[in-house]
Amino acid sequence: MAGDVWTRRHLAYGGAAMCKSLLHNIFLLYHVEVFLQVWRIDGPSFWLCEAMFLVYNCLNDFVAGALSDSAQLEGIAASIPTSTHTDQRVSFQTIQKRLRAVSHGGPLFCGAFLLFWFPWTEHVALQFAVALIAYDGLLSYMDVNHSALLVDLAPTEAERARYVQANAIFSAIGSASVFVSFVLWDPEAIGQFQLMCVVMAALCAVGFVLCGRELREQCMHIKKMDAGEDVNERPSKAMSPLRMVRIWGIFLGQMLANRNFMLFSGLHLVQVFHCHFNSNFFPLMLSRLLGGHISRSLQSLLLGISFTLPHINNYYFSKAVATRGAYDVIRALLWVKTAMAAVMFWTGPDSVLLLCIFIASNRIFTEGTCKLLGLVISDLVDEDYILRRRAHPLSALIFGAAALFAKPGQTIAPLLGTTALDRIGAAGIQQGVFYLLVLVPLCCGAVQLLCWAAFSLRGDALHAVQHKVLSRSRPKSMDM
Repeated sequence: MAGDVWTRRHLAYGGAAMCKSLLHNIFLLYHVEVFLQVWRIDGPSFWLCEAMFLVYNCLNDFVAGALSDSAQLEGIAASIPTSTHTDQRVSFQTIQKRLRAVSHGGPLFCGAFLLFWFPWTEHVALQFAVALIAYDGLLSYMDVNHSALLVDLAPTEAERARYVQANAIFSAIGSASVFVSFVLWDPEAIGQFQLMCVVMAALCAVGFVLCGRELREQCMHIKKMDAGEDVNERPSKAMSPLRMVRIWGIFLGQMLANRNFMLFSGLHLVQVFHCHFNSNFFPLMLSRLLGGHISRSLQSLLLGISFTLPHINNYYFSKAVATRGAYDVIRALLWVKTAMAAVMFWTGPDSVLLLCIFIASNRIFTEGTCKLLGLVISDLVDEDYILRRRAHPLSALIFGAAALFAKPGQTIAPLLGTTALDRIGAAGIQQGVFYLLVLVPLCCGAVQLLCWAAFSLRGDALHAVQHKVLSRSRPKSMDM
């Protein structure tokens, strides 16, 4: 496939991302607010549920990845090259397993999404805990497998960038839910908001099924090649839980010994924290810093832009990746984020125009970086595949391992933010919100730039890994 032409496979891959975006943006904005303001969960219960969720949230992505790549686990345990076979391409069985996570897991994810918005038990804390666990478990199951397909379907950075571009455009369309939800959200009367959630969940459930089926149909040529070349994976033997845990430990030890993976994990953890801090407290920042200066409709527009533009920008960032590489593009975004925070800190909160620009752009550049990190994880999958001489890339397992180290940031963000606001108190809330707005990106950017400067899977080193990956692959295009 040449140029920027998208195949039906790119469209189906992006369509699944759109369905996730439609629902997940609403979750990010309102799941804390609905339990604090509408269902009135008490403070200790909220903290207990978030603490439980912190542990669960760290583990479920890794478990989902391990289950998806279960056929390769015995090779990890042997601590030797899993195969001398020279074909990098994964089998159709593995891809089919990932596609089932989209077409079957997607509708279940939509059902779990609805658990937040309707009172189905008198015990609010129980509802919060169950909803969080069900929603994030199914999100991880679907998202880890969807992300792993990026490596399975595209062996080069340029081809992966095209899938990321499709993801970006469709996710931008999915961000339309932010505009609608902001207009309909009213803590005193959430009937219309609940109806919107039901309609969106139903449409997305159908979308996941259709996208999963289309992707499977587009991958049928891989099944034909498997049948003709006898590259099917052997059925994996049932393993005892203790042996499985031991294998997971061996794999994590291998990842901990990978310097680039650990440096990336530091950057990724801070990035996840920053992204969720922005999402959780964006409405508060708007109301406290701009509520008295701009209308509610303009606030809605600003909120919608901050969720939509990151995806549109990511389309162009992906084009830059194809020519400059992911490392340089991410480094530039980190510098821009840090520099803008420093300028805003120096100018202060008096300029409404500067505040509007910074509040929106802070989230745009932060989310833009988040969307590109999947490409770096794909490079780490390639590096692990070469260094450990795997028979196949452990795509889902490494995406899950990356989430294992980064996901704590998702829980730390609301806990740290609410703790800081409680300490500030009502009297100094406006000034406190401003300092949180500028100091969080300033500190996050500084830490991330230090990690990124030491990351060595770039330039000639990355090209060498990619050359070895392609040399181990048979000359058959995945984009036929």
